[in-house]
Amino acid sequence: IFDAVARHLVDVATHRHGCCVLQRCIDHANIHQRKLLVQEIASNALRLVQDPFGNYVVQYVLDLCPDTEQAVIIVKFVGSVAQLSTQKFSSNVIEKCLEIADKEVQLQFLIEIASDPSVPVLLNDPYGNYVMQRALAVADDRMFELLCDRIRPHIPSLRSTPYGKRIHNKLLKKFPILGQTSPNQGPELHHHHHHMRHLSPLHGNGYQDPGPSYSPHFMSQPPMVVVNPYSRMHHHVVAQHQGFMNYAPDYGLPQYD
Repeated sequence: IFDAVARHLVDVATHRHGCCVLQRCIDHANIHQRKLLVQEIASNALRLVQDPFGNYVVQYVLDLCPDTEQAVIIVKFVGSVAQLSTQKFSSNVIEKCLEIADKEVQLQFLIEIASDPSVPVLLNDPYGNYVMQRALAVADDRMFELLCDRIRPHIPSLRSTPYGKRIHNKLLKKFPILGQTSPNQGPELHHHHHHMRHLSPLHGNGYQDPGPSYSPHFMSQPPMVVVNPYSRMHHHVVAQHQGFMNYAPDYGLPQYD
């Protein structure tokens, strides 16, 4: 049965009743059988996540399977985060991925969400705006500041439509810092005397390795820390040196020196 389901996984997963059968197969599979099913789900993740029934299969794996099996699926969405965030079914999965992805992959998701073309689209989208709110909630301190800087110029335009007004009011109620008028204003800055906590360089999926100049080391001076008052994880991401995560001059995205 497991072999047959694996061979026809897309047909089973995208069927009204088949998706439930597949979930039961995952429940009762041994380790080898489950890995086979998860591998097939990962191979078809982009298709399944956009399907009204297939997306439940993906969410089921993300909810119940070990981190290593979750990661195999989550990484498949890198490069398509903004597009998937504006679709009814896949947007729920992207929100879940933002919550459970490891820090390196989560950062890649956030960089896509914070890109110039993505921000206004997501803010004005009935599904994408929830992804943006989730991104703000899970972002570390430096990425939170970046997201706020990218969102703030678009806040006034949200008031121009009835739907936009609702999003505008909700965002400002949940994240009042977005209402600051100066684009240079951000979360409070302070110094924190801890050792550097470095983020790994990104590889693959269209992201460039920062190159040999990236060398983790401890700083001799107290690092500058940006505090996200809304973050569920009260950890600090500290600058490696003056430009650890600067704003890219053209796109406003973080870059490694």
